[in-house]
Amino acid sequence: MKLETKELSIHPHSTNYKNEDVEDLLRSIDLFGQLQPLIINTKKEVIKGNRRLLACQILKIKTVDVIMADIGENDTFLFLQLNKTKNLKSVDLLKYLELIEKLYYKGQGFRSDLLTSTYMSRSDKENETKEMTGKSYETMRKLKSVSKNTPHVLEDIDNGKITINVAYNKIKKSLKKKKALSKTPIINIDKSIIKNGYTLHNKSSENMNEIEDCSVSLIFCSPPYFRRRKYSEEKGLGNEKTPLEFINNLYKTLQDCYRVLKEDGSFYLNIADTFVDGGLAMIPEQILLKLTTESKWKLRHKVV
Repeated sequence: MKLETKELSIHPHSTNYKNEDVEDLLRSIDLFGQLQPLIINTKKEVIKGNRRLLACQILKIKTVDVIMADIGENDTFLFLQLNKTKNLKSVDLLKYLELIEKLYYKGQGFRSDLLTSTYMSRSDKENETKEMTGKSYETMRKLKSVSKNTPHVLEDIDNGKITINVAYNKIKKSLKKKKALSKTPIINIDKSIIKNGYTLHNKSSENMNEIEDCSVSLIFCSPPYFRRRKYSEEKGLGNEKTPLEFINNLYKTLQDCYRVLKEDGSFYLNIADTFVDGGLAMIPEQILLKLTTESKWKLRHKVV
């Protein structure tokens, strides 16, 4: 929409510019016209584009293109303050994005009855995002996803420990895996399967009541590693919060293995370590120590 220049005023919290601050705009507007509309509130106060307004006033242009944004006073103040701030943190950038979407998304915070489709295109929104945040709309969209799914990562982004793209790709991978797990059917076999002289017991080794004491010659066990892979959305071995909790649960799981193993039988435990707070948790060493000191297991050999 167009309004007469004399109807507009500078918002009280906006930056006041002098004639020498708009010399570049005087030349460009004189040659090409007003390329971008002013953003005003319902009081006809300019909240973005005061340099353009001043240039138009100097050039004695009677009418200007405007977008009337029906946003609250708090949003207006935030919008103006963020515009003055350099080196914005992620939370500030996201506030900016929210305000931009209020201005440019139909039905979300602006007077759609006063606007023409000229100022509602995708390119306008993208250009505004780039100007306001210094980042592309696609990058800001990724930052929004990071904030929604892993808000604690925002501090690492601000400190330069991780980029927005890397953080987003990790989330994308995690969500994809979560979706795949939710669609993976769980096969339940209530009864043991006997085929070609072999018996398959589809159950946890925590309780092997079908098997007699000292009857098994060889046990090979490769349990889930601590926090290395999520086999289901259910809580289970490997999903514990601390290494100690994992070691205790694994220890309990292996107790029935000792019962069914023959006196001269062999037991192989395949277990890997996990980094916790920047260092290895020494999980293999801790579980071996617990098995040999708190049970009757004897350690014969280690392969690293």
